[in-house]
Amino acid sequence: MKSKRYNKILLTGASGFLGHIILFRLLTDYLCDIIILLRPGAELLQLKKNVEDYSKNSHISISRSQWDRVTPIFVSQPGISLPKSLEQKTGVIDAIFHAAGNVSYFDTEQLHIGNVQYTNNLIQLAKRCHAQQFIYISTAFSSGYKDIPILEQSCYPPFNDPTAYVTSKRHAETLVEQSGIPYFIMRPSIVIGHSKTGYYRGKRYGLYQQWMLMEKLFHNHYIANWHYVANRKKLQLVHCDSFENMLFAAIETLPVNTHVNIVSESSTLPSYRDAVDLWFKRVLKPKSISYYDNYDSLPLNKLSRKERMFFNLIKTNTEIATASWFFETTSSQQIQAKGIEINDVTLTSLLSCQNRFIKQSSLLNL
Repeated sequence: MKSKRYNKILLTGASGFLGHIILFRLLTDYLCDIIILLRPGAELLQLKKNVEDYSKNSHISISRSQWDRVTPIFVSQPGISLPKSLEQKTGVIDAIFHAAGNVSYFDTEQLHIGNVQYTNNLIQLAKRCHAQQFIYISTAFSSGYKDIPILEQSCYPPFNDPTAYVTSKRHAETLVEQSGIPYFIMRPSIVIGHSKTGYYRGKRYGLYQQWMLMEKLFHNHYIANWHYVANRKKLQLVHCDSFENMLFAAIETLPVNTHVNIVSESSTLPSYRDAVDLWFKRVLKPKSISYYDNYDSLPLNKLSRKERMFFNLIKTNTEIATASWFFETTSSQQIQAKGIEINDVTLTSLLSCQNRFIKQSSLLNL
């Protein structure tokens, strides 16, 4: 049975991976009209294809009548300002799903515009359009590095942020919390492919960045003896279908003004070293691998130019991956207690994502 929770919602970030997953669920499980806020030049046909490609993982087709509920509105610089006339086009909105943002790690100016100012502009729009909910897609790492569990509540100091991106997402969270609009703040860890099919259409961040660089740099450059920074800390990953199920289960079953850590159960997660081993065993097949817990221990004098380039490019992601992260999972436990399926990342499910990546590669002939 389709939900009648909303009559009209506004979605940002529909062109992105998480955005088109949200759009898929709104199309298939809700009866509302959907306004998608896009930048000029966004490819509507590609967006539609991405949504329909994702739908195949759930064996659900999307009809023309469902697509008729979607209205695109193009805004050139939503982080700078939203047109005063925008609410005349949207009318009354029940909820805003804010999945757009800037994902660069260190460009503080663009991060402020794309994450903080854009969120503030949407909050003001929500007030003018009488929105009753604001659903913000943040990050599980918004509290920065901590030696204690990251709770499902407002972030609290002291902060030790791995990147400026994390800082900007936390600032945006604070704006949502202080807006006076009932909210859900969703905090996914690193989102990877579908738990059953390995489907992934996101940008190459995290583990996908490493796979892409290994593919490009070493597909025809064999290294017999590898030196690699990868410890046995749990790699914080969540499948895209688990992100989808957690997000919508939360807004359907949990009280408003809730923070939700969308993460996998720690006991099932592979370590970072386990994940790296998967690639070495399947693709590079070196004679030996020497592992190190940090970059200071890496013997740079034993590395080729390509290897040094590779490690410089993945250093930030490696530092995040090799840190200790502990997350409260109360929301996940409550949702699963209601019988809602959440597929945690395991080494086996990660392997299916890696195999899908390899299968789609034009450089790896495996």
